[in-house]
Amino acid sequence: MCGRYLFFDEQNAQMQRLISLVKEKLPKQTFEELSLFEVFPTQNVIAYVLDSSTKEVGVKILNWGIPKKNGRIINARSETANTSLFFKDYYRTIIPACGYYEWDKEKNKYYFSTKEKTIYLAALAKQNTPKDQFVILTEEASEPELQIHNRQPILFSKEDAKAWLLGKSYDDSIKNSIHERIMSRVSR
Repeated sequence: MCGRYLFFDEQNAQMQRLISLVKEKLPKQTFEELSLFEVFPTQNVIAYVLDSSTKEVGVKILNWGIPKKNGRIINARSETANTSLFFKDYYRTIIPACGYYEWDKEKNKYYFSTKEKTIYLAALAKQNTPKDQFVILTEEASEPELQIHNRQPILFSKEDAKAWLLGKSYDDSIKNSIHERIMSRVSR
């Protein structure tokens, strides 16, 4: 589930502003290492995090996936991540995106997006060198995703994404996933 997502499409003015802001703040080489369109595991991405000293939401560059013996963990089940010892030292983050991709059993690729143009993926990140690494949280799929795959990412509205970062109860936050209300399937 959620093995790739689309960070930016040219129609999304909000994401264009985010890219411009990040470009101004980062060294040129670091900015050039970002994945700004179709994002794959192992790539560096823009994420929202809570600055623990100021309690303000800010931007940070993260790397997608946690290395393990035979590959990478790129997703985590929301139902168990909060109580898993594996994730005990992780912090909450939000991955902004325009949509995400999923494949059916016949390897047909589908793109899921929203009417609001920007989605906010719930994620957990771990401090690491040289870049913090993250996994996307998933839940049981609902329609239309269920026709393609049995899992889907946890998606928040902008307000619920901020509440997630500010430390709202884990279970209450996860219940605020907006997937059923806003997703539409488009084949690509």
